[in-house]
Amino acid sequence: MNARSILSRHLGATGLLLLLGLMLWAWMSWPLPRFFNRAIPFSHRAENEQIVRPLAPGDHLQLLYHFWLGLDALGGHSPLFHNVYEFNLGDDSTRRQPDLYYLPFSAAYAALAPRIGHAGGWNAAGLASVLVGVLGIGFLARRFNPSPWAWLLITALAGAMPYRWITLFGGSPTGFAMALPPWFAYGLDRAIRDRSPAGGLLAGLALLFSYTADLHVFYFTILIAPLWALISFHIANPSWRTWPHAILKLWSPLLPLIALTALAVVISVIMSRHLGDTVMAGGRRLSELAAYSPKSIGLIATASAGMTSHVYVGIPFFLLLLVSVLFWLPSIARRKPARPATSPQDSSPLAIALLLAALALLIILALGTNSPGNGAVIRLARKIVPKYSMIRQTVKIFCWLPPLVAVLLALLWKPCCAATEKRTPARPLMLALILLLSGWSLWQSHTQIAPQLCRLPAASRAYEAVAQDDKANAGRPAHALAIPLWPGNSHWTSLCE
Repeated sequence: MNARSILSRHLGATGLLLLLGLMLWAWMSWPLPRFFNRAIPFSHRAENEQIVRPLAPGDHLQLLYHFWLGLDALGGHSPLFHNVYEFNLGDDSTRRQPDLYYLPFSAAYAALAPRIGHAGGWNAAGLASVLVGVLGIGFLARRFNPSPWAWLLITALAGAMPYRWITLFGGSPTGFAMALPPWFAYGLDRAIRDRSPAGGLLAGLALLFSYTADLHVFYFTILIAPLWALISFHIANPSWRTWPHAILKLWSPLLPLIALTALAVVISVIMSRHLGDTVMAGGRRLSELAAYSPKSIGLIATASAGMTSHVYVGIPFFLLLLVSVLFWLPSIARRKPARPATSPQDSSPLAIALLLAALALLIILALGTNSPGNGAVIRLARKIVPKYSMIRQTVKIFCWLPPLVAVLLALLWKPCCAATEKRTPARPLMLALILLLSGWSLWQSHTQIAPQLCRLPAASRAYEAVAQDDKANAGRPAHALAIPLWPGNSHWTSLCE
């Protein structure tokens, strides 16, 4: 296959995935497209029939404020890495606040907000995150299963996972940064299996941007990286006798990843010094962890139940996974030991076993203290895994659910996609069952998401008059004091809200 043909295939796949991502965003976010320049989501599930409401407090405004701080600094209105608008006693230099402005997604906001407004800029950043994430999932699934119907369907299933939309529409940085783990997994797989330095660079950039976009995604990427490396390495080198020689050849393709990881760690050390005297630096109490641990019923319950709903995966998905495993099992008996591991029809039993174990561990850790044994696994993790005691919302580990699901299903579906597989009478039935359960799972994921929107206020002429150094200030430096008037017993009392 010549270079032009390969490029054409990649461009075709990219176009299909971008179209799929746009359709998925419109489907899951409706009616947000109707209010693109006027309102932003603040909840993944409407509590009443009022879909669009006035300004509502929440994490979405806090993150929007940080997006705006980056735009304000780039426009020369405030110093970089300074927050001069909160708790300012008159000396701007004392308001230094390490902040990377949640790049790269704030860049989409900064590029468009001056032209289409704050709401449009925010929604454009969310759409960019969805498109980047769908592209990453699609390329990742395609590496493990080249059948077009398989990787497109897998991309839709993994891209529609409810937690991705719950965090995105709730205004959490995790929701934006969830676009990056699939690219890390894809780049790492290319670096290891293809020995491609470009793959190492892609994985390194994904890791670096994970740090700037969301610390949780960065942290869990660091933890899960060895598993992805092992899976890719085993598929490329099924015989352990070849491992020493193969490991030596990985130095060059992994060098960009190592360099960018070191850069992320250095930036992390510098930027996190201000946490030294905070409660967060000492770790979260177990009682605090328990308050944020979802109940196990949330894995399948469709009713809205606060934090418990965040862990929803759904009965259809579990049935689909079970059917996929049952359909894959007979292929083990037909598997030829001498067949190369990189063959399109090969599905490594060890890789699938590791992925299934990782999925089970992911779910157990997401349930926190409500997992089996009164949270025995996460209690152990808090003791032996560095910094795990700082995790408060245990379900955030689900940021790695989409790429894990994508690779797992891609491997499990390989036998039914391979042209060389023996066609049995049960094969059409199993394919129909997979398609039926996939459609049901997609629909159930969609029913869990019904975003509620809030309109952003228009510009305040009174504030602008005070902020400008004109006659209103009699030549003195401009000062303005804003006092939040939310209820006194509410914790939504920061200026940005």
